[in-house]
Amino acid sequence: MKQHSIVIIFLVVACAFKVFADDQDTIKWGAWTNGVQMSIAIKDEPGPIKIDEPFRLLIKIKNGSTNATLYFNRWLAINVNPSFLVDVRSPSGKNLSPNANVVASGSGFVVSIPPKQVYEYEFNLSYLCRFNELWIYTITVGQLLGSGGKNGWWVISNPLPLTVVPGEWKSTNTPPPESMSSVSSNGPPPAPPVGSGAF
Repeated sequence: MKQHSIVIIFLVVACAFKVFADDQDTIKWGAWTNGVQMSIAIKDEPGPIKIDEPFRLLIKIKNGSTNATLYFNRWLAINVNPSFLVDVRSPSGKNLSPNANVVASGSGFVVSIPPKQVYEYEFNLSYLCRFNELWIYTITVGQLLGSGGKNGWWVISNPLPLTVVPGEWKSTNTPPPESMSSVSSNGPPPAPPVGSGAF
């Protein structure tokens, strides 16, 4: 009976690990940089979108360190800034990246990511860029990070292909709020601000 219990426990643990591994395998990450990875995906929209259809990026930042907490500045307004940049390339090769020099005034906070944790939030990129050309766009995101007394460094996401298909999207709802909606339980704990840098 004892041996059967051990076998059952082993199978439960093995299945749980497989589910976790399979979930991790579905996430595409950018390259490791100083023990950090970044991932972007289309929130709730795995397939193609129609012309000018609104969508949100789901952004994940993974701290692979065992002892260092990461910090980065996060704005509440929908914009890019010197510490958060988005690169957008159209199917014809045009650079449609939002201009980081045009930064609206507003509030924000410093996010902390403890060791071995992942922070995620949403970003309404379609509010800043028009996706009205057919075929495949490429989107990449960069975030400036800091840890303790170290100088800031950039982590770059996976390149995300986004396909636009024929058909014009028609809104039946109210416009999206002009703010980024966090899906993380992490609050805005006090921490030293991250310095500025270049992507």
